Amino acid sequence: ALKAGERARKIFQEQGNARRLARLEINIGNIYHRQDRFAEAAEIYQRAYRELLQHDDAEGLAAVLSNLSLCYISLNDFPRALELHRMARQHCEQKGMPILVAYADYNIAYLYFLRGEFGRAIQMLRDAAVSAKKAEDTYQLALCNLDLAEIYLDLNLNTEAAELGRTAHQAFQGLGFGYEGAKALAFAAIAS
Repeated sequence: ALKAGERARKIFQEQGNARRLARLEINIGNIYHRQDRFAEAAEIYQRAYRELLQHDDAEGLAAVLSNLSLCYISLNDFPRALELHRMARQHCEQKGMPILVAYADYNIAYLYFLRGEFGRAIQMLRDAAVSAKKAEDTYQLALCNLDLAEIYLDLNLNTEAAELGRTAHQAFQGLGFGYEGAKALAFAAIAS
Protein backbone atom coordinates (compact mmCIF):
# COMPACT_ATOMS: atom_id res chain seq x y z
CA ALA A 1 0.00 0.00 0.00
CA LEU A 2 2.84 2.37 0.83
CA LYS A 3 4.52 1.64 -2.54
CA ALA A 4 1.26 2.33 -4.36
CA GLY A 5 0.93 5.53 -2.33
CA GLU A 6 4.40 6.63 -3.43
CA ARG A 7 3.48 6.04 -7.09
CA ALA A 8 0.29 8.06 -6.62
CA ARG A 9 2.24 10.82 -4.85
CA LYS A 10 4.60 11.15 -7.84
CA ILE A 11 1.69 11.36 -10.26
CA PHE A 12 -0.11 14.06 -8.25
CA GLN A 13 3.14 16.00 -7.76
CA GLU A 14 3.81 15.92 -11.51
CA GLN A 15 0.28 17.22 -12.09
CA GLY A 16 0.66 19.87 -9.38
CA ASN A 17 -2.56 18.61 -7.78
CA ALA A 18 -2.18 19.65 -4.14
CA ARG A 19 -5.75 18.70 -3.22
CA ARG A 20 -5.34 15.12 -4.43
CA LEU A 21 -1.99 14.94 -2.63
CA ALA A 22 -3.72 15.95 0.59
CA ARG A 23 -6.42 13.32 0.06
CA LEU A 24 -3.67 10.77 -0.56
CA GLU A 25 -2.03 11.79 2.72
CA ILE A 26 -5.23 10.81 4.53
CA ASN A 27 -4.95 7.31 3.06
CA ILE A 28 -1.24 7.07 3.89
CA GLY A 29 -2.05 8.20 7.43
CA ASN A 30 -4.64 5.42 7.60
CA ILE A 31 -1.97 2.85 6.76
CA TYR A 32 0.25 4.09 9.58
CA HIS A 33 -2.74 4.19 11.92
CA ARG A 34 -3.59 0.53 11.17
CA GLN A 35 0.04 -0.31 11.97
CA ASP A 36 -0.31 1.40 15.37
CA ARG A 37 2.20 4.04 14.31
CA PHE A 38 0.01 6.79 15.76
CA ALA A 39 2.52 9.63 16.07
CA GLU A 40 3.53 9.22 12.42
CA ALA A 41 -0.10 8.98 11.34
CA ALA A 42 -0.96 12.14 13.29
CA GLU A 43 1.86 14.06 11.60
CA ILE A 44 0.64 12.97 8.16
CA TYR A 45 -2.99 13.83 9.01
CA GLN A 46 -1.91 17.29 10.18
CA ARG A 47 -0.19 17.94 6.84
CA ALA A 48 -3.33 16.85 5.02
CA TYR A 49 -5.50 19.04 7.26
CA ARG A 50 -3.44 22.17 6.52
CA GLU A 51 -3.68 21.58 2.79
CA LEU A 52 -7.37 20.67 2.75
CA LEU A 53 -8.19 23.86 4.66
CA GLN A 54 -6.84 25.84 1.72
CA HIS A 55 -9.14 23.95 -0.67
CA ASP A 56 -12.22 24.05 1.60
CA ASP A 57 -12.62 20.30 1.01
CA ALA A 58 -15.58 19.60 3.31
CA GLU A 59 -15.49 15.79 3.12
CA GLY A 60 -11.71 15.60 3.33
CA LEU A 61 -11.62 17.91 6.34
CA ALA A 62 -14.27 15.86 8.12
CA ALA A 63 -12.30 12.66 7.51
CA VAL A 64 -8.94 14.05 8.54
CA LEU A 65 -10.28 15.65 11.73
CA SER A 66 -11.91 12.40 12.75
CA ASN A 67 -8.83 10.33 11.93
CA LEU A 68 -6.55 12.77 13.71
CA SER A 69 -8.69 12.64 16.83
CA LEU A 70 -8.58 8.83 16.79
CA CYS A 71 -4.78 9.03 16.73
CA TYR A 72 -4.82 11.25 19.79
CA ILE A 73 -7.06 8.73 21.57
CA SER A 74 -4.45 6.06 20.87
CA LEU A 75 -1.75 8.43 22.12
CA ASN A 76 -3.79 8.93 25.34
CA ASP A 77 -4.28 12.64 24.71
CA PHE A 78 -8.01 12.65 25.45
CA PRO A 79 -8.46 16.44 25.76
CA ARG A 80 -6.96 16.96 22.28
CA ALA A 81 -8.99 14.07 20.88
CA LEU A 82 -12.23 15.51 22.29
CA GLU A 83 -11.40 18.95 20.90
CA LEU A 84 -10.84 17.47 17.42
CA HIS A 85 -14.02 15.38 17.56
CA ARG A 86 -15.97 18.51 18.44
CA MET A 87 -14.28 20.43 15.61
CA ALA A 88 -15.23 17.61 13.22
CA ARG A 89 -18.82 17.66 14.45
CA GLN A 90 -19.11 21.43 14.12
CA HIS A 91 -17.56 21.34 10.65
CA CYS A 92 -19.97 18.62 9.49
CA GLU A 93 -22.93 20.48 10.92
CA GLN A 94 -21.91 23.70 9.16
CA LYS A 95 -21.41 21.90 5.85
CA GLY A 96 -24.77 20.09 6.04
CA MET A 97 -23.43 16.56 6.44
CA PRO A 98 -25.84 14.97 8.97
CA ILE A 99 -24.48 11.43 8.59
CA LEU A 100 -20.98 12.66 9.44
CA VAL A 101 -22.40 14.61 12.40
CA ALA A 102 -23.76 11.28 13.65
CA TYR A 103 -20.31 9.68 13.20
CA ALA A 104 -18.75 12.51 15.18
CA ASP A 105 -21.30 11.93 17.95
CA TYR A 106 -20.43 8.23 17.88
CA ASN A 107 -16.72 9.04 18.20
CA ILE A 108 -17.34 11.42 21.08
CA ALA A 109 -19.36 8.72 22.85
CA TYR A 110 -16.53 6.23 22.43
CA LEU A 111 -14.10 8.75 23.86
CA TYR A 112 -16.28 9.09 26.96
CA PHE A 113 -16.23 5.31 27.28
CA LEU A 114 -12.43 5.30 27.15
CA ARG A 115 -12.39 7.98 29.84
CA GLY A 116 -14.54 5.77 32.08
CA GLU A 117 -17.68 7.89 31.78
CA PHE A 118 -19.87 4.87 31.07
CA GLY A 119 -23.29 6.43 31.66
CA ARG A 120 -22.64 9.30 29.28
CA ALA A 121 -21.10 6.96 26.69
CA ILE A 122 -24.04 4.54 26.85
CA GLN A 123 -26.60 7.30 26.34
CA MET A 124 -24.67 8.85 23.45
CA LEU A 125 -24.18 5.44 21.78
CA ARG A 126 -27.88 4.65 22.14
CA ASP A 127 -28.71 8.02 20.56
CA ALA A 128 -26.18 7.39 17.78
CA ALA A 129 -27.72 3.94 17.18
CA VAL A 130 -31.17 5.50 16.79
CA SER A 131 -29.77 8.02 14.28
CA ALA A 132 -27.98 5.24 12.39
CA LYS A 133 -31.16 3.18 12.23
CA LYS A 134 -33.13 6.15 10.88
CA ALA A 135 -30.44 6.81 8.27
CA GLU A 136 -30.32 3.07 7.43
CA ASP A 137 -26.58 3.16 8.14
CA THR A 138 -25.90 -0.50 8.95
CA TYR A 139 -22.20 0.07 9.55
CA GLN A 140 -22.64 2.79 12.15
CA LEU A 141 -25.41 0.85 13.87
CA ALA A 142 -23.09 -2.17 14.09
CA LEU A 143 -20.33 0.04 15.51
CA CYS A 144 -22.69 1.33 18.19
CA ASN A 145 -23.70 -2.23 19.09
CA LEU A 146 -20.05 -3.29 19.18
CA ASP A 147 -19.09 -0.50 21.56
CA LEU A 148 -22.14 -0.98 23.75
CA ALA A 149 -21.22 -4.67 24.01
CA GLU A 150 -17.73 -3.69 25.15
CA ILE A 151 -19.09 -1.27 27.75
CA TYR A 152 -21.59 -3.82 29.03
CA LEU A 153 -18.75 -6.33 29.40
CA ASP A 154 -16.89 -3.83 31.56
CA LEU A 155 -20.03 -3.42 33.65
CA ASN A 156 -20.58 -7.21 33.90
CA LEU A 157 -23.87 -6.98 32.02
CA ASN A 158 -23.07 -10.19 30.18
CA THR A 159 -26.49 -11.02 28.76
CA GLU A 160 -26.77 -7.63 27.07
CA ALA A 161 -23.13 -7.74 25.94
CA ALA A 162 -23.56 -11.19 24.36
CA GLU A 163 -26.70 -10.16 22.51
CA LEU A 164 -25.18 -6.93 21.16
CA GLY A 165 -21.95 -8.70 20.26
CA ARG A 166 -23.82 -11.32 18.21
CA THR A 167 -25.95 -8.64 16.53
CA ALA A 168 -22.87 -6.59 15.64
CA HIS A 169 -21.05 -9.69 14.40
CA GLN A 170 -23.88 -10.57 12.02
CA ALA A 171 -24.01 -7.02 10.67
CA PHE A 172 -20.24 -6.81 10.13
CA GLN A 173 -20.19 -10.22 8.45
CA GLY A 174 -22.94 -9.07 6.09
CA LEU A 175 -20.94 -5.94 5.28
CA GLY A 176 -17.69 -7.81 4.78
CA PHE A 177 -15.83 -6.20 7.70
CA GLY A 178 -13.80 -9.09 9.07
CA TYR A 179 -11.80 -7.21 11.72
CA GLU A 180 -14.84 -5.61 13.32
CA GLY A 181 -16.83 -8.83 12.96
CA ALA A 182 -14.15 -10.80 14.78
CA LYS A 183 -14.02 -8.23 17.57
CA ALA A 184 -17.81 -8.41 17.99
CA LEU A 185 -17.69 -12.21 18.06
CA ALA A 186 -14.96 -12.09 20.70
CA PHE A 187 -17.09 -9.82 22.89
CA ALA A 188 -20.05 -12.19 22.52
CA ALA A 189 -17.82 -15.14 23.45
CA ILE A 190 -16.38 -13.38 26.49
CA ALA A 191 -19.88 -12.45 27.62
CA SER A 192 -21.08 -16.03 27.20
